[in-house]
Amino acid sequence: MQKKLSALVGTVLVIGAIILAEVYQFKHFYEILLVGLTMLVGSALTAKEIDRLLYYKLFLLFVPVGFILDYVLGISVTHLWFYNYTNIYEYWLLYLLVYPLGGIVMLQSYLLFRKYIRVAPVSKLLAGVGVVFYLAVTYIIATTTYYSWPNAKLSMVGTLGCFCVLGIAVFNVWSEIRHKKSYARELFTRFVPVMAATLCATYVNAFLHELPNVVARQWVYLPTSGTTLDVMILGIPFLVLVAWVFLTLLPVSLYYVLKK
Repeated sequence: MQKKLSALVGTVLVIGAIILAEVYQFKHFYEILLVGLTMLVGSALTAKEIDRLLYYKLFLLFVPVGFILDYVLGISVTHLWFYNYTNIYEYWLLYLLVYPLGGIVMLQSYLLFRKYIRVAPVSKLLAGVGVVFYLAVTYIIATTTYYSWPNAKLSMVGTLGCFCVLGIAVFNVWSEIRHKKSYARELFTRFVPVMAATLCATYVNAFLHELPNVVARQWVYLPTSGTTLDVMILGIPFLVLVAWVFLTLLPVSLYYVLKK
């Protein structure tokens, strides 16, 4: 009964948030949307998949992670976007509610799409080799990108993106050391279904979150390179859609680090 009520309230909030964005250009529609999605998607998951204590741990962890990714890297270093905010309280809401809930929604979505995927046992060596490969390749890409791209801003964005992948790989190594399980283990064991769950979680959310904002403009993206990466797809920069996969990989990787 409680799950059905949560799903109902969540659905109402999601629909209401989209209406507020599309019809009234309400610049805080996103907070409502995330609360609704958290309730809606969470109602389809069990405590075995993610329990209340793990929710609390992840919520607290996503506060500093969100601040670093958004304010430090996205706004201050690379100047990729800004918010149509007029006071500091809106930023408090952003970092203490929006980013933690955003990370939880991405994780919930992945778990939901992966719900019927069975991961066969695999040796620790196989998963470890895959993660080390991740580390080596992303380091090479990051360093060569930094020195080869002529556009300074684009080079910085690309390098930061590569090091995000590097960081995600490190979390996978950490998870393997602690629990002998990780996102990497799942990926290298059952590549097609796990990748499908990852892409579905990423791009269902990407369009659900970004399309209402095209009208509401709670956040605004800035041109990055003057290249095809700035091409708009339904009002969303192509580079942003590419980067959305990190918003799935990071929460999922941290989930495996914390989950016992």
